[in-house]
Amino acid sequence: MSTISGQPQITTRSTILRRGRRSATAVVDLVTGDGEPVATGAIGFARVPRRETDPPKPPVPPERVTTIFDGSAFLTRPLREEAGIAVIDAMTGVVEMDVTPGLRNPAGTLQGAMVALVAEAAAEELASARFGLPAVVTDLDLRYLAQTGAGPVQTGCCLLGSGPDAPIQVELFDRSSDRLTTLVYARTAVIPT
Repeated sequence: MSTISGQPQITTRSTILRRGRRSATAVVDLVTGDGEPVATGAIGFARVPRRETDPPKPPVPPERVTTIFDGSAFLTRPLREEAGIAVIDAMTGVVEMDVTPGLRNPAGTLQGAMVALVAEAAAEELASARFGLPAVVTDLDLRYLAQTGAGPVQTGCCLLGSGPDAPIQVELFDRSSDRLTTLVYARTAVIPT
């Protein structure tokens, strides 16, 4: 495996499958520096017209993009801790996270990747607690139903089977309105110790 400054290198490759007037879909592959596959996923975007009430999007000139994503800002703690995810009840997969300014997108709502992180944390906590071994999410399917505004966001989970690889339904609620914002289906794998 190739390394940069002694650290393993993982590269992202994105292939656009469809670019329409209203939506776009791409496949995203993560590979090692030697080109070996690590993970893959599909991502979709919808083009939504801006409303007059939307906050302005900050202008980012192309030459600044490389400085924003150059890797100079590193996390000092695990991502879950940095995001502020708190485990409320591991056995039922209930986790909670405040919607802080650093987790919001330019429209002022919870950023989509943070929504996915909360769902992933809930599924992993449920599987780890139920089966007594550390678990990792191997498959995550999200349906964004509504924007998360004030928060906090909290999960509710249901294991749809009996084994550690059974699907898990995760629902995310904006507790400021008790509105269901996201429906997620996840699969996990336990890690033998």
